Amino acid sequence: MALALLVPASAGAADAGPVLREPAGALARALSCSGDLAGGGAPVLLVHGTGVTASQNWSWGYQPQLARRGHGTCTVDLPDRGFGDVQRSIEYVVAAIREVHRRAGRPIAVVGHSQGAILPPVALRIWPDLAPMVDDVVGLAGTYRGGVEDPCGAGRGCPPSFAQLDARAAWWPAVLRHPLPTEPSYTAIGTLRDEIVRPQPQVNRLPPGPRRRSVEIQDLCPGRETPRGLNHLFPAADAVSFALTLDALDHPGPADPTRIPATVCSQLLLDGADPVGLLTGVLPALAAPRPGAAAEPALRCYLVPSCGFVDAVEATPSARLRQPRRRGRLALRVALRAADAGQVRITGSGPRGTVDLLPTTAIGEGRRTAAVALPRLPRPKHRRSLVRRYRVRVLARHLAADPWRDAGGWTLRIRVRR
Repeated sequence: MALALLVPASAGAADAGPVLREPAGALARALSCSGDLAGGGAPVLLVHGTGVTASQNWSWGYQPQLARRGHGTCTVDLPDRGFGDVQRSIEYVVAAIREVHRRAGRPIAVVGHSQGAILPPVALRIWPDLAPMVDDVVGLAGTYRGGVEDPCGAGRGCPPSFAQLDARAAWWPAVLRHPLPTEPSYTAIGTLRDEIVRPQPQVNRLPPGPRRRSVEIQDLCPGRETPRGLNHLFPAADAVSFALTLDALDHPGPADPTRIPATVCSQLLLDGADPVGLLTGVLPALAAPRPGAAAEPALRCYLVPSCGFVDAVEATPSARLRQPRRRGRLALRVALRAADAGQVRITGSGPRGTVDLLPTTAIGEGRRTAAVALPRLPRPKHRRSLVRRYRVRVLARHLAADPWRDAGGWTLRIRVRR
């Protein structure tokens, strides 16, 4: 058997925030950039909303029109089209901000729509290293002080992200305990007609602070209407929203509605928008069934104040698997380090389900090594060899009464021969 280990990158500087759990390769593949990020207008990272891809959200409007005005642009595709756990999705935003800033060599702007408007400010709250990398944050149809009223009320399924973005969810209070950094400028753009993110204008209000502005498109164009049933979608196509976005990108500080010409109110779509792309891309995607979920996903440890023990658990796998005897089970050695006493367990997930590789084990302050044997993987029936993925997770808790929390993990690629 041959093996390759995929190990998440470790935390860098002490102020870099929680370690990203998503595979580095997946984070890299989710980002796509075009144009000159280092020169011209401010480089812009575009973050899409729930239920669509980055291309469906941006390729027919914002992306080509920003490029035409001299802005290099990047997009990031959230896993599961944003329907999954937002604690996974936000890691893609964090990694994208870091990478776009690295490529540009200067502060960047982040523009998001719907969930894509919510995640960047939350990322800035949780990962302290991001704030100096970002000059402007522009949100279209987002929410910033708490969740929305009954996002699952349409009866088309309640995916994990909808449960987390609900005003009653545990995720919001946990996030709002962290202050919004003051370095970037923030512009929140909403519409009083939004049928999903509500109540308006309350949910569109940014927390008090410098370099922040919340604006409804009806503030500029009283009584402005958009196509019925598309009010939440339409800020990504709306001429007024785009004018405000450009104003934020082209001037220091947030957008200033007094700089927007009144003539924009007579225009429905932003200049150069492709209505065919809007109709054939976004609308069918939004009508697709939503995956269901039983409950709100558990809070990650970094959002739980009493969870410091888990944050301090370090788990490092050996560089290779060991096969102690012919046809014996593969064994993986894991070095565990903790700053206090607690408990750990290690699970494995493969073609035959999830099993405990290391049952609940007490761990004290310091370092210890655990050897875990992997179950035999199914052999290929019709091929000489086959690469199978096997997921190893390390769980930790401080007290026996505490819930298990994720302390890290790896994906193994194991070649199984017939």
